[in-house]
Amino acid sequence: KESRDHHVLLQPHVLYVSTKQRGNGLLKYIRNVPYAFSKMVPDYIMTSQRCALFLSIKYHNLFPNYVHRRIAELKTDFKLRILLVLVDVEDNTNVLLF
Repeated sequence: KESRDHHVLLQPHVLYVSTKQRGNGLLKYIRNVPYAFSKMVPDYIMTSQRCALFLSIKYHNLFPNYVHRRIAELKTDFKLRILLVLVDVEDNTNVLLF
């Protein structure tokens, strides 16, 4: 089960990464910041009030409601929510029009 107790478990200066992101190529570009895998609702937690969700445009094209469901899963947690988008398609002009 994914933990909602993110505010209790956080250590300063650590990026928390969802276990669902294991194998994401993005992680090789994260440098100078230690990160730890954890079962949690968002894909990344930077602080107790800041998180990020990861979205591949290819995946979004296949499952357009996915990002809406993920945002809803956050409920009222986090004051700042970042959508980290990987543009991995050639024709990306109208893709992010929700």
